[in-house]
Amino acid sequence: EVNTLRFRRVPRGYTCHDVARMLAQHVPLTFVKYVRVTNTGYCFVVFVDMHAAFDAAKSMLGKYWSYAIHRGMTYGSRKIGIDVARVQGLPMQLREFRDRATQNANLEVLLVFVNGHEICWHEALEWFVGEDAGE
Repeated sequence: EVNTLRFRRVPRGYTCHDVARMLAQHVPLTFVKYVRVTNTGYCFVVFVDMHAAFDAAKSMLGKYWSYAIHRGMTYGSRKIGIDVARVQGLPMQLREFRDRATQNANLEVLLVFVNGHEICWHEALEWFVGEDAGE
């Protein structure tokens, strides 16, 4: 089941909270389980199911990322690119993050939600993958 989307052309400097605010304009955040922003202009979002992923994609298709979410900047925007992520599902995305993270990982690049409430990624790794984040 496809429930994980990759969003492309994410503006540099965007955080997961910026992306979550953008998503909240299109779907309820209770539809979102996970948001991860990379430093290469991608964002991975795991939705509760394929219907939520489809609704988000349909709602955001053709829309633009705004550079001015909270920085007061007024220049430019980028069209949102959306496709199916290669790595599907919350447990696999958490493993991917854990495997790529360094000791000094910027945890602002990751949000995990349970019933619309943010939890820390260490807890998520234990709950959804059954592993301690320190392993």
